[in-house]
Amino acid sequence: MTLGPAEAFAALLLLIIAADGQLTAEESSHLDVTLSRMHLFHGYPRDFLPQTFTKLCTLLNEVGTESLLTAAIAALPRDLYDTTYAIALDLAYVDGSIHPAEQALLERLQTSLALPAATVTLLQEATAIRHKG
Repeated sequence: MTLGPAEAFAALLLLIIAADGQLTAEESSHLDVTLSRMHLFHGYPRDFLPQTFTKLCTLLNEVGTESLLTAAIAALPRDLYDTTYAIALDLAYVDGSIHPAEQALLERLQTSLALPAATVTLLQEATAIRHKG
């Protein structure tokens, strides 16, 4: 399976919001709004995101979480590592708390992307503050 940079980014975020076994409307909406505002997705046709998520959901069902995760990490450009983690963390908090499965995937991302502990701590603190109230 081959993913482009934008697909890899979207795949990792989809895996985060699906990690707890429930894909809520709030999570899906938050993901859609977040991605549609990013420069990474500017210049694509309007139907790119819906088509990408259809493709990614099909892949997730066909190959499973581990294979999609591995392919997405391999295809993700290095300059998106910290951005991916920051947005994944934000999405994990959308439903009010981080589910253990989401936490495990966040830890896997941190390790796989070799994010510095100081960066992760700053992102975690900032995200927790944003989601306090």
